[in-house]
Amino acid sequence: MTVRNKAIRTKKSTASRRVVTNRSGHFTGYYFSMKNSRVIQYESILERDYIYLIETDRGVKSYTEQPEKLVWLDGTGKENETTFDFCVERAATT
Repeated sequence: MTVRNKAIRTKKSTASRRVVTNRSGHFTGYYFSMKNSRVIQYESILERDYIYLIETDRGVKSYTEQPEKLVWLDGTGKENETTFDFCVERAATT
């Protein structure tokens, strides 16, 4: 199987927002996740290193980069929103 055929069969990222790329001085890239069987995008060295950690953590079942944004009201009633870097699903413990 050629690299091109392998790349075509690989699932794309499911990030809720587009990862920033090609910014001067920023470290961005892609990592193929064995846990998720798809490409994961990252925007910094810290995010990349975190991916390495959760890929090797046996307690992690799956994870998603840039999950759906979270919307909440603060104490004054103002609506706020944020998008976390990752949402991690841990395996059930007994």
